[in-house]
Amino acid sequence: MELEFFSIKGLVKKIIEDQIKRRESKENITICLCDGHWGKPAAIFVSKQIVTNFPQNRNQAQTLLEKLQAKLFKCCQKSNLDPELDRPSETSVIAIQFDKKSKEL
Repeated sequence: MELEFFSIKGLVKKIIEDQIKRRESKENITICLCDGHWGKPAAIFVSKQIVTNFPQNRNQAQTLLEKLQAKLFKCCQKSNLDPELDRPSETSVIAIQFDKKSKEL
């Protein structure tokens, strides 16, 4: 199976904050693409957590993402957040896991 990944800089920010993480085991391939809206460290943190602890259902995914977002908020929180200027520490996530034994994607 051949997989290609790429990311491009945004229109507003001229830096790439995206992180693509891939993990392969005997059974599957897990891929996670994160856009760390509060910087690349947020994307690196979340993508590593997702590929290591890939959720097996919707409830697990929601629980994991809520925990990760809460941790990001706690790590990046300023004591004097300005609601007009500051944005919550979050990241967008796309993650998929392929079963190597399956003949279909």
